[in-house]
Amino acid sequence: MDEIYEMLEKVEELVKDKGYVPQKQYAVNSADEYKEQSLWYHSEKIAFAFGLLAVPAGVPIRIKKNLRTCGDCHMVMKFASEVFKREIIVRDINRFHHFRNGRQGASDSDLHKLLEHAL
Repeated sequence: MDEIYEMLEKVEELVKDKGYVPQKQYAVNSADEYKEQSLWYHSEKIAFAFGLLAVPAGVPIRIKKNLRTCGDCHMVMKFASEVFKREIIVRDINRFHHFRNGRQGASDSDLHKLLEHAL
């Protein structure tokens, strides 16, 4: 288990170096000083860290969850797909999110429209 959290810290460091900025509005049930930290315990981020350890290079990392993917997790997966040169597919309750080379299948403007509607 420690391996996974060590990888998660590495993911955080590398995506921040690439330009990721935490979207703290997606941290619910957390005091302000813990919001950024709590975002890193979202299930798809932990699953991605595990995928980096368990899935051979060149093979897509597939993640499935029974809730919607928040905007912060979406941004992390977008940056991570570029940083780690991995294809990432996240299936949430509504749709597939397909990330490759720092981009998602749908345009970023489509995502922003969707997020504005959801909030």
